Amino acid sequence: MKLDDTTLPGASMTTIDGGKKLTVYPFLFTIQNAVLEAGENALAIVVTGRCESAAERIAVVAIARATGVKKLKHPSEIGKTDDHYYNVTTDKARWSSSNPANPGYWRYEIQCIAGDPTLYQTSDDAPAE
Repeated sequence: MKLDDTTLPGASMTTIDGGKKLTVYPFLFTIQNAVLEAGENALAIVVTGRCESAAERIAVVAIARATGVKKLKHPSEIGKTDDHYYNVTTDKARWSSSNPANPGYWRYEIQCIAGDPTLYQTSDDAPAE
């Protein structure tokens, strides 16, 4: 998995589907309501992983702190390369304590928000189907 061109060591991701934007309009004096669908909410993605060297940790800190929209590239199937991506904005990386038995080992978590929840193909930047 990569964030732009930076490889995220030991990374996996969990998506928290934002769902649809729904607005409910109650009708007075009835049990009925009108529901309006107005597109999709932003997609929240949590990337977790582990760094086993200071160089990996520095790279993760730098890419997570970088401003602007980045491509979160990931494989679509086991054994594939980073063939799909989301356009995301990232929060700073959060770190858990290093393992006392291995002081060069850190776990990280990066919160990513995809304002556009569309999944794209890396090969041609077209929406995936």
